[in-house]
Amino acid sequence: MKEIFNNLTSISYLLPPISELIIDKVDGGFSNKTYLIKWDKVPYFIIRCPVLDKDRFLINRAYEKQILPMATELGLSPPVLLLNDAGFMVSEFVSQLAFPWEVKHTTKDIKRLAISLKEIHKLNIAGDLYKLDVVIKHYINQILSHSSLDESFVNQCDLLERATECLYSNIPDFIPCTCHNDLNPQNCLADNEKFWVIDWEYSGLGDPLFDLAVVKSSHNLSSDQVAILIHTYNESLPLEKTLATLEYYHALYLIREMVWMLLKFLFENDGAEDLSYYYVFSEKLYKKLKFLDMSISDEFNIFTQ
Repeated sequence: MKEIFNNLTSISYLLPPISELIIDKVDGGFSNKTYLIKWDKVPYFIIRCPVLDKDRFLINRAYEKQILPMATELGLSPPVLLLNDAGFMVSEFVSQLAFPWEVKHTTKDIKRLAISLKEIHKLNIAGDLYKLDVVIKHYINQILSHSSLDESFVNQCDLLERATECLYSNIPDFIPCTCHNDLNPQNCLADNEKFWVIDWEYSGLGDPLFDLAVVKSSHNLSSDQVAILIHTYNESLPLEKTLATLEYYHALYLIREMVWMLLKFLFENDGAEDLSYYYVFSEKLYKKLKFLDMSISDEFNIFTQ
């Protein structure tokens, strides 16, 4: 708690005396610890305390610091009062809640997601390209560097790397733009009137269709809803070709989540929850590879607990 108060020094003029503050831990989130600041029982600010090694997990603080002022100015993200180079952030509390992981969207929400992505992709930032195959390879290399890695995980990483190569070979060339790269349900705050996007740690220059694929995959969209997402985002996109690319990106997204969860399990010692998610994603990946009729899917029987 002392570290939190030390980081609040630069905005202390916005706060009452420390003795009047109540700081409550907020559940949820894999990458950070989150706290709610209240006084007189009224919530005012959200504090984000980073806990992951930014280099190991490819968290780009420079991109985040570029994008957040632009996103808040456009009303895409809640106003930020403080963001330092280490990733400690204070933002205004908003009453909207995150979508649950098992969310079932209305057409209105799908259109809001598409419109928000369109606005995100117009933001102008400078930097290196976020290539999904390179990101996955980095995570795998980090996993393989663990001093006491079980042999079964070595074999699984080899299989995931080969699957990534097969899948990425089907991704067409694209024009990079600013992407969120992790727009899962927990990174969307919404009610009937307002929609916010949060957690920009993995943002950067990338393929806009990967952002659509993350929404398709993590927001549990039906085939009809995916068509609405694409049409609302850009009605000029060729539907069948775009759908095919989203399917390959869907599988690559599952691989990225798997290796990220395994990396966190190995290096952060957070318990079995991360490993459980790893196997949940592996079952989804197996089904997706079967759907894509990829021969490598037959090798995925090693993903058993």
